[in-house]
Amino acid sequence: MNTTSGPRFRAGLPDDWVLADKTGNGGYGTVNDIGIVWTPKGTTLLVSVLSTKEMRGVEADQRVLADAARLLARTLAPGESGESGAR
Repeated sequence: MNTTSGPRFRAGLPDDWVLADKTGNGGYGTVNDIGIVWTPKGTTLLVSVLSTKEMRGVEADQRVLADAARLLARTLAPGESGESGAR
């Protein structure tokens, strides 16, 4: 199981969706995730999000990536989950 994706894309996607992703970090609170998502109905989504801050040494906000994944799932593949929706 991918441990770095937990609070990022994985947190915003329904549990029954398959995710293959690569996460990253950098200075200025930079955090990113890029991946391929497969829904239970077979839809494939390519998703990529990068977030950065204006000040050096600030903490990255991983919730931005989870929120973006949630929004993309609801917008690009509505009703494709066997669950009631993303967390």
